[in-house]
Order: sequence, then structure tokens, then C-alpha cells
Amino acid sequence: MDKLPQWIYLVNGWLQQPAESKGIALNVNWGERWEPGDVCRGTVSEVASFGLFVDLDGDVGVVTAANLSWTPVTHPSQIAQVGQTVTAIVLSVDPFAQQISLSLKGLTPDPLAAFAVAKINAETIGIVSRITPIGSFVEIREGFTGLLEESATESDPIGPQIGDSVSVRVKRINITTRQILVSRAE
Repeated sequence: MDKLPQWIYLVNGWLQQPAESKGIALNVNWGERWEPGDVCRGTVSEVASFGLFVDLDGDVGVVTAANLSWTPVTHPSQIAQVGQTVTAIVLSVDPFAQQISLSLKGLTPDPLAAFAVAKINAETIGIVSRITPIGSFVEIREGFTGLLEESATESDPIGPQIGDSVSVRVKRINITTRQILVSRAE
């Protein structure tokens, strides 16, 4: 059986042998050493506003901003700098786009899941961090902010002000949407 060529060419969407075309070269072996779920170590080669580019010994992986950390990040440079070594988990490999998607946060447990187990229906003290027409946002722990719906504050005609300390009960936590709903503690 003939050995498959290492290089093939894309011409008008069709794959052809090298002798049959002068199209764009695509390395069919690209990224074959990486599979989803693999843990890899690489060096940050570029920091962009949308994420990090990581050199994986010749292959380049991308960590989008959403996959950097479980807590919100205003810029990827808060997490890593060019030249820094990082460890990540491979989310997906697309040999045709020559793209490896990586996650830094995927190597650590989701803190919201642990928080949900410990705090659902629990009373806690929080600080009002933002007020909107739908209600007040209360920081109940660093990195965790819950919505105190407007209807829950009708007993107080003035309502809580930014910086106020309020006693709340954690009513619902949706790990998928990362939303926390709180009510006033009775």
C-alpha cells in the first residue's frame, strides 16, 4: 500500500496530490500529537486583547479570554506575559484550520461549583457593588456577585446603596450561566 504524502494541497475545496496542484500547502500531520483532554506545557508567544498564543514546541495554541480564569479578567496580560511558561488543557484540535484551542482554567476546579454546594440556601453578608433597574448586585464573596431582584427590596423604599452591607440568602446558583440569585435574609 502506498504511503500517504505528508503534504496535500487544497484547490477549490478539493484535496489533491502534490504533483497535481500548485495550490495552498496543508500539512496533514499538523497537530496530530495533540488530542482534546491532553495537558500540555508551552511558552506564551503573544498576548492579544482576546487571549494568549502559546508555542507548543512548534505548534501554536490559543487560549481565549473566556478560558483564562474562573474569575473575570479585564486583559489577558493579567494572567500571563510573553515568554512565560504555562500549563493548559487541550480543548480541541482543528487540523484544517491549524488551530489548537487551550484552557488554563480547565486545569482547576470550578470555584462556583464548590461555592454552590456550601452556600445554597445559606445566609451571608454581602456588599452592594452595583445598582441597576432590575435590582442590586451584591458581592457575597470575592469573585461571586449575586442579583438581589428589585422586588426583594420593595420593603425598603430607598433600597440599598452602593457600598452598603446587606444580609442575603443565596436562593439559586446556575453554574452553566454563572448567575447567582439572592434574596434579603429574613
